[in-house]
Amino acid sequence: MKTSLKRFFAGVAAAAMAVGGLALGAGAAQAAGTASTNEGTLTIKAEHDTTDHTLTAYKIAAYNSGYEKDKDGNLNLDTFKYVVEDPTDEAKIVDALKNAHVTATGSATESAAEEGLKQVVGHSETSSWGYKDNATERQFADELAKLIAGGWKPSFSKENVNASAAGASNQLPEGLYLIIDKYAPAAGSNKSTQSVPMLVGTTFASLAQAANDSLDVGKITMKNTEVPVTKQVVQNDDPTKPYTTPSYSLGDEVTFELSTTIPDYAGYTKNAADLSAGDARKLVLTDTFEQNANKKIPFSNPTVAVDGVKLYRNDGTEVTNGVLTKDADYTADVTKASDGITVTGMKFDFGKLVNGDGNTAKSIAWQTGDVIKVVLKATLNENAFVTDKASSTDLVSGVDPNGNANSVKVDFSDHTTTGHHEVNGPTVNVYSFKFSLVKQYVKNPDTKLANAQFTIKDLDGQYLKRVDGKWSTAGTDEPTASAAYDTADKTVDAAKLAGTGIFVTGSDGQIAFDGLKAGTYTVHEIKAPKGYYQGALPSFGVTIGAGWNDDTSNDAAGDATSGDQSLKNVTYQYDTKNANGLVTAIDDTSTVTVNNVTSITQLPKTGAAGIAFFSVIGVAIVALAALFAVRARKASRLA
Repeated sequence: MKTSLKRFFAGVAAAAMAVGGLALGAGAAQAAGTASTNEGTLTIKAEHDTTDHTLTAYKIAAYNSGYEKDKDGNLNLDTFKYVVEDPTDEAKIVDALKNAHVTATGSATESAAEEGLKQVVGHSETSSWGYKDNATERQFADELAKLIAGGWKPSFSKENVNASAAGASNQLPEGLYLIIDKYAPAAGSNKSTQSVPMLVGTTFASLAQAANDSLDVGKITMKNTEVPVTKQVVQNDDPTKPYTTPSYSLGDEVTFELSTTIPDYAGYTKNAADLSAGDARKLVLTDTFEQNANKKIPFSNPTVAVDGVKLYRNDGTEVTNGVLTKDADYTADVTKASDGITVTGMKFDFGKLVNGDGNTAKSIAWQTGDVIKVVLKATLNENAFVTDKASSTDLVSGVDPNGNANSVKVDFSDHTTTGHHEVNGPTVNVYSFKFSLVKQYVKNPDTKLANAQFTIKDLDGQYLKRVDGKWSTAGTDEPTASAAYDTADKTVDAAKLAGTGIFVTGSDGQIAFDGLKAGTYTVHEIKAPKGYYQGALPSFGVTIGAGWNDDTSNDAAGDATSGDQSLKNVTYQYDTKNANGLVTAIDDTSTVTVNNVTSITQLPKTGAAGIAFFSVIGVAIVALAALFAVRARKASRLA
């Protein structure tokens, strides 16, 4: 990043102005200065996104009106000085200088503030910020910012000064300015950090452009950075690969990858002995389970995968032996809601790493720009939102009301006493779907039937069961129908039966198979309600399909498509060829109707049910014919 600080010498006096780059001189026996009323130019360049960044310029000191040019048109340093006219400004500047360890003593011609400003030096060409550790220019800027945050408003300031990628020009009274950025990242954004306070001087109105360029004044690059923080859903069995169809059944484990970049701590103090101290560096990655549309937390039991915290170089290369060590390089703790009980995510604190000696616990060197990746697992629980529709055919980049969202942010600072920066990463959503059936009497649809028993199996032939709202497998053998209601029609423990893989209709005739991932399932009625025909129980298939919108702006996976999708559409398709004509299903609706009959004569006479009916009649006729044949033979023997 370009910095602009030069030293100039004029006679026996020489001084320098921080960051903005004006060299100062103080001639002997000068009269008290008068502030210039001319306007200079301040051009601010932004290497990162400036959206929502609000910059305010506070004049710390004016240039004097009596400065002159030499014969070559350059600034005559012997005629230049700072001018601080307001007594309150004078006192505050002296306080800031003192806190930055600069001794400010007035002279016969200049005040303590004016003299002290010439001592604000300390520059490193190799540092990204232009600062070296404990540089007075950095400390002075921070101290001024603290005073302004505490209520001091310099006698002149201008809000909403402009910055741009090409460099935006601002007209200001000639002088030295502190530029403060009031940016705060919005939720769900992945934008740049707040700029650190910047000291910069305007151009000299009386000098030509070439002369100002030789002083390197009137221009600065915002001292902010983009610390990327990413998140994506990844495959459970291979967390290096994004999972681009994020649907799950309740009880499934969801795997997320979080990452952040180690920021540039140039000029930042560190304190390995006390990570909470004011001079300690901070780097905290926080994963948050967002409330869904039901105002519930849909995830629980967060855990870190084995070797799930790793160090990578900024080119994506995994650092050899770069697995970070818990409690030595970082700490990991669950976060909780205000009730002190509900888990809302996990917090990873890398203070031990960034306040250390530049090495991991395994003696592997880390460096600015290295990427820390965390693989986090959590269970989609019984509080998850289930849906049969999509919010939009357009990408939903934040919290999807039809999904279950998980967000991430990174929080870092130079040291905690001067504030910190939060950058919000992408919010990812995962989805679960609903499907239900209604059981009724074929001759009177208003008669809803309780105590009908069903099973459901997936495409792998695994029968499913549900315990405490979560799905799991019950094996490949179909559960045997329960006799629970044979003697007491209304005494059925539906929850207990669901735990064995048997699902029972309630008094409203319904079963809600809520919380299933997209896929194909087979539903089979294994026992009709008491008093209804048991010989033609239906079976049907349902395929829940999902379409996805890809968030191509989330490059967490390192390519165009990461594991960050929102639901585009939901489809339902039914296969009723084995339903004996007893299932009414309309594609793309999530509820089907299953009829029961009291006798075989009520079965439909067409299709599979018709074949079943006539097959039964045929069997009966054959049986009767056999009976008559036997009786005829007996009669002939008796004759």
